[in-house]
Amino acid sequence: TECHEPCSTGIGGDAFALFYNASSKRVECLQGCGRSPAALTLDAVLKHPDMVGQSELPPLSALTVTVPGAAAAWEAAVDKWGRLSLSQVLGPAIELAEEGFPVAPSVARAWQASERSLRWAARGQPTPFLPGDRAPREGEIFRNPDLGRTFRSLGERGAKDGFYTG
Repeated sequence: TECHEPCSTGIGGDAFALFYNASSKRVECLQGCGRSPAALTLDAVLKHPDMVGQSELPPLSALTVTVPGAAAAWEAAVDKWGRLSLSQVLGPAIELAEEGFPVAPSVARAWQASERSLRWAARGQPTPFLPGDRAPREGEIFRNPDLGRTFRSLGERGAKDGFYTG
């Protein structure tokens, strides 16, 4: 999903898994939800520029983002239930991110509907999600080499060193 629908979910979010263990005949759960940053205090939130004139957190502010839990969850799922290495599991996603894929019609529509929000979130800086300063159109090839490098680092170095501190 991360590669084909970057406007949906992925490494920057959370992940949850249910796994049926045939040996024990039990369903096992993995929770990969993020936490708030350790250094985030109420005082820091109230003094943040996004809070000027606000009594509630603005929905698109960085203040509403948690530390993503997906990378650690993926690694934990592979370690606990997998037969392949994390690098092997991420291999197809790395290939899609680096070599690209044609944007599906429904994804192109959702992406175009999000163009304004993506532009606002980038705060005047370039973003890989708006190549050529616009959302990709249906059938265009979208590449995200930065995501490919991130997945490669995660697979080779693990979640802690390859994503959270790398």
